[in-house]
Parts: sequence; structure tokens; C-alpha cells
Amino acid sequence: MGLALVGVPDVRVLILQYALAFIGTILSWPLIANFGRRTIYLSGLAGIFVCLMIVGFISLSPSSSTSVSWAVGAFLLVFTFIYDLTVGPLTCKSQVACSADITRRHCS
Repeated sequence: MGLALVGVPDVRVLILQYALAFIGTILSWPLIANFGRRTIYLSGLAGIFVCLMIVGFISLSPSSSTSVSWAVGAFLLVFTFIYDLTVGPLTCKSQVACSADITRRHCS
């Protein structure tokens, strides 16, 4: 990850990433109830797309300074939070619901 290149220990970055993922997952539960799955899924994909485009354009910079590594690392952490807030929990729920429907169709 980009922050490890700056001198932040890998363990701290890993703990921060897991903490953001946990908080994002917990915060996704009220979002699902209030906004619906399709809206959250599409807005999450848009947010992830923007984060990855920013990371890609930052990495095109010719200088390999520590500020570039900080920016890439920060946006990858934002990506983790957005994914676990929106797309992550919905994908798992959709796969479970779809697999049960398919099983019922084949068994009957």
C-alpha cells in the first residue's frame, strides 16, 4: 500500500483498513433500510470508480515523492470505506438470495 512507502508501518495501515471496513459495514445497515439496494449499489460503484480514477491519475505523476504515496494510500483507504459501505454488503446479500432462488427452481 502507498502509506507503507512513506514510513507508516504495515500493521497500522492494516488496522486502519480493517477499522474502516468494519465501520463501513456497520453504517451500511441503516443505508440499506432507508435508500434501497439499487441506489446504494450504483452510487457505490460511482464512488469506487472516482476513487480508482483519482489513484490512477495520481500515479501518472512523474515525481515519486512521498506526497504521491500519501495520496495513493489515502484514496485506497477511501476506496475500502466506500466499498464496505455500499457494494460489499449488498453483493453478499444478493448472492445468497439468488443462490437460494436457483436452488428452489432446480429442486421443484
